Amino acid sequence: MKKTGGALLLTLKLDHEAAKPLSTQLAGALRELILSGGLRAGDRLPATRTIADDVGVSRTTVIEAFARLAEEGLVVSR
Repeated sequence: MKKTGGALLLTLKLDHEAAKPLSTQLAGALRELILSGGLRAGDRLPATRTIADDVGVSRTTVIEAFARLAEEGLVVSR
């Protein structure tokens, strides 16, 4: 498995002032990366703590976004 790092996080832009929940915004941004081929099968997502720190949200927000993507079958959680 290939590790994914900082380059991925630079593309994640969230609007902290928007009415849309941050977990929804994050799930949408990650979904877009996956569907556009920016993340491929077998690529590892950065740790939830890393993403939370880099985009300025709580780890719970990242976990909620990951859970949503797992429900959609776009990521596998271990």
